[in-house]
Amino acid sequence: MIKNQSATIPFFVYNPSDGSPATGATSISVYVSLDGGSPALATNSAVEVDASHSPGIYKIVLTAAEMNADVVVLTFSHATAAAMPMTIVTQPDVPTANAIADAALSRSVSNVEASAAEHSLTTLILGALESKLNADKTWSIYRTDGETLHATKTVSTNASAEPVTGVE
Repeated sequence: MIKNQSATIPFFVYNPSDGSPATGATSISVYVSLDGGSPALATNSAVEVDASHSPGIYKIVLTAAEMNADVVVLTFSHATAAAMPMTIVTQPDVPTANAIADAALSRSVSNVEASAAEHSLTTLILGALESKLNADKTWSIYRTDGETLHATKTVSTNASAEPVTGVE
């Protein structure tokens, strides 16, 4: 279950006298405790799923606010039926692949340049934006402050070909 998102929770209701599935139970009180807090009556009512095909199976829709905890505990109360308490451990909202890509593409290289390996995307970006070719045929790649050296590469040239033929 995702934290802070509405969820439909199924649960089993039984006759305490013999353990058989309870059908037709109305007015089941469902209490919600968030992270060990005091239980509060759930916003929505519990309903039976299908007495013929799923006897004893009921469900309740918990609101986003009722799911806004790391641990949600449900307890149940009814005059003639019973249900076992239920513990739900929620998970944080998992971002979509597009959301992850958008965040990665909008992140500044300055956030990672100090710990980035020489052979990384960070070095390529810094090489394109923060570098200079030196007279000794070395390529100095700087961090975004323009002064701290990130990497140095040796440049190979060939006068009869393109000016730069490789970077080592």
